[in-house]
Amino acid sequence: MIGRLNHVAIVVPDLAAASELYRRALGACVSAPLVLPAHGVTVVFVELANTRIELLEPLDANSPVRSFLERHPEGGMHHLCYEVDDIIAARDRLRAKGARVLGDGEPKLGAHDIYFLVWWVTLFAVLPLWVTPADPGDPGHAAGAPARPWLLLKVAVTTAVSAVIWLVIYALVRSPWLSFREP
Repeated sequence: MIGRLNHVAIVVPDLAAASELYRRALGACVSAPLVLPAHGVTVVFVELANTRIELLEPLDANSPVRSFLERHPEGGMHHLCYEVDDIIAARDRLRAKGARVLGDGEPKLGAHDIYFLVWWVTLFAVLPLWVTPADPGDPGHAAGAPARPWLLLKVAVTTAVSAVIWLVIYALVRSPWLSFREP
């Protein structure tokens, strides 16, 4: 039933300070902050070779992790996230065995993977566009290297297309006719 450890979530009182500690003191790769209003948190991901650490900061006074931070003012481990084949079956089995399931127990899209994966796939689809071969006599360019990569336009197009794809995926997953539940 239990799969790979996806991430360890740690609630912190100051996301910027915690990010800097991981980045500067530990030399870790730390993502940019991502605001998740639906979850009431701002998150960053600390990428490790075998998993991730998710640093969470309450977004506002109504954040579900606010009470955790009130009980643990310096922060602390909030939850572990394991990958499973069937999230509903795993949830039901855990509940039957007396385990505590956070929130209402219904699966929700989080910040992990979907947008970033869509962005990278889209980027590699967009990269070859608007590239013209360099003039072989152009100093500083290898023959066949891009002469006009239009990089900023590619990044903007990639981000815009990825956002639209992500919104479509999100709408499909949230729609009543496409459910996580078995019929």
